[in-house]
Amino acid sequence: MTHHTQQLRLESQIIVEKNRTESLESYTSTISHEFRTPLSTTLMLLESILRQPGLTTETVKQLNLIVSALNQLLCLVNDVLDMKLINVNKYEARLKVFNPAKSLHFIKAMFRPQAEM
Repeated sequence: MTHHTQQLRLESQIIVEKNRTESLESYTSTISHEFRTPLSTTLMLLESILRQPGLTTETVKQLNLIVSALNQLLCLVNDVLDMKLINVNKYEARLKVFNPAKSLHFIKAMFRPQAEM
């Protein structure tokens, strides 16, 4: 194989990899936004329901658990979008307070209904 043939093959592989990466980034962005819209809409509806008078304490507790779970999903979707920004070197790191006790409480509350069955 000549040097010229190797050069052409390498350039071809670079183009294919670049196209694959761009397609993956486009797909990831589209899917993330497709998840974000129904999640945000569902959260708004649940928050509206939570403002209604006459809800039992148990209902409010369960709805708040659903809201927390949806917020977790929304955070994951945002993380996917952040990964896209990292790939194009446009991501700005930000510090966020993390409360492990709160996270464990959320996980415990989320799985309690299944555990009590």
